[in-house]
Amino acid sequence: MGSWGITAMESDAGLDVLAAIREQITEEGRLDAAQILHVFQEDAWNAPPDSIEGQAHTSPMMLAEVMKKIQEGEAGSLDYEWEKKKFSGLHSFTASRESLGWLRGI
Repeated sequence: MGSWGITAMESDAGLDVLAAIREQITEEGRLDAAQILHVFQEDAWNAPPDSIEGQAHTSPMMLAEVMKKIQEGEAGSLDYEWEKKKFSGLHSFTASRESLGWLRGI
């Protein structure tokens, strides 16, 4: 299917990244940006490509879109009806200065 819009959330690759982010939410409802970025960098499928290659940076963009949803109090909208409501149960999201700097520098 590919992409049906302009945001990372409106693409198959973005939804794959969202699934990877969902897996990082702990049972206690915690999510950490540094951990997500570490997972992305270790995962060949979701690793951000080198900007020289001219490919889309779907994983950092998806993380930014998730962060925006969290800030706006809309994290629950990221849950699927057929899965456990992990984003709705999110109680804590942390992002270090370093992880935000890395994300911004992409």
